Amino acid sequence: MNKKSRKPLWMNAADIPDNTLFMMSVAMNFFMKHWSRYGMKVYETRYFTLFRGTFATMHYLRSEFDRQADSLAGQIVGNHQWGIRLLRRIQAWSTQFMVRAKGIAKVKLEGLTNAQLLRLYRRVLRYHILSHGVGFSINWHADAEGERVTKSLWVELEAHLKRAGSARNPAAVFSLLTTPQRLSLVAQEELDLLRLAARMYSRPVRHRFTRTALEPLTVWVEQSKYPIARAIRRHHQHYCWLDYQYRGPAAPLSVYVARLKELCRGKQNPAALRLKLMAERRTTVREQNRLARELKLPRTFIYKLTLARELVFTKAYRKEALYHGMYCYEPFFQEVGRRLGLSLAQVWAMNWWEIEEALRGNSPSIHELNERQQLAVAYVDKYGYRVYTGNSAERFLRGVRFERRYNVAARELRGTPACPGVVRGTVRIVNVPSDMHKMRTGDILVAHNTNPNLVPAMKKAAALVCEAGGLTCHTAIVARELKTPCVVGVPGVDKILKDGDRVEVDADKGIIRKL
Repeated sequence: MNKKSRKPLWMNAADIPDNTLFMMSVAMNFFMKHWSRYGMKVYETRYFTLFRGTFATMHYLRSEFDRQADSLAGQIVGNHQWGIRLLRRIQAWSTQFMVRAKGIAKVKLEGLTNAQLLRLYRRVLRYHILSHGVGFSINWHADAEGERVTKSLWVELEAHLKRAGSARNPAAVFSLLTTPQRLSLVAQEELDLLRLAARMYSRPVRHRFTRTALEPLTVWVEQSKYPIARAIRRHHQHYCWLDYQYRGPAAPLSVYVARLKELCRGKQNPAALRLKLMAERRTTVREQNRLARELKLPRTFIYKLTLARELVFTKAYRKEALYHGMYCYEPFFQEVGRRLGLSLAQVWAMNWWEIEEALRGNSPSIHELNERQQLAVAYVDKYGYRVYTGNSAERFLRGVRFERRYNVAARELRGTPACPGVVRGTVRIVNVPSDMHKMRTGDILVAHNTNPNLVPAMKKAAALVCEAGGLTCHTAIVARELKTPCVVGVPGVDKILKDGDRVEVDADKGIIRKL
């Protein structure tokens, strides 16, 4: 055995564009030490996040990741009641995170002492750490690479359909039965926007929206005292953070004005569209109950389906809370930067506890913060947490053996069906908002993973395909809401496929074929 082969094998668990060291430090400095408090065994002893500029990749030892995922998946599937209880605690922590983060906007930060600013920060951070630090365990890790939870439920459902002699499409049944019965905040925002559009549809203001160009129309909405303009501004303020992700920016007012403009131009009354969406939601719940009775699903499996729906809902809600939190933190970070002579990007390059230390007078060097924005390895093991930059980061990476993730020459790719259907189309790689201009209606959207600020492009897609996998990945969640054929958990799909490739997406079987 040569020296290279004796090095432990590191796997890439996720790619995260537009990331910050602050955001990653919350979970990284928590999971190894504290998961056991919540009934989980911890097998991982080493982990690192690699930052190249704002692009981050998450890395675990392959053997440890698999053992940890096996343990978490086995525990949540085998003890669904424990899993549901923990998921609901994560939901409660996420709600508190949102409530307390919103409080930052209500305070004049420049008038606070450093000690008062620190207390405000800690009030938010407490629930941020719980929501994000505990939340990614059973809500991501258990079903991430390998999709252990999803595949366990899929196999059990297929076996039951076979025993029952059912001719139903397993992908369609699985998609329906695992769809959450509660709305995500993204879905709620769409209903609220349709309500606004319905108020305008049969009134003179509709003509302003159909005939006025976007820029002057946005100025009118910003400045007008008309009730509808004030309502649009409130809607923007209430939901703009959904696009923020980890570094911003939030969606500008013009995004919502453009959507309302399109709805006013449409032939179908927005009130009817809203009623249709609400009816579809009620129909989903009725169909779930009817299908469970028709297929005579065992009570234990029905409990597991309840668990699956809670997993999907919690993943979306936890991420929404995180985007909201990062949006609300921004004025706080700007105030910290003002007091320390740092830019917003430099504050983002701090670990969460370094911000506490800085407010007590012990700030990291500006040179170190600038280095972190170029190349950084945030590494944690049983001995502690440290950040390598520059030459030390390069030396660290030379000692790492990365596994090969995919076959670039593959003509047929396989993943897990998330929403059924078979379509052909042209591939568009869309990983960040700046990629969305490439999408045309009927294209196949391919990504490593998606997030709320990519939803406008996702709505144009004939099919959705992503590398991230499992019931709880964002792509699968949105595909169910849009009823768009979707395959998830396809290794390296956004690297193997290229813009312009023609493919067939068989989301009944989880196969993508190059044409």
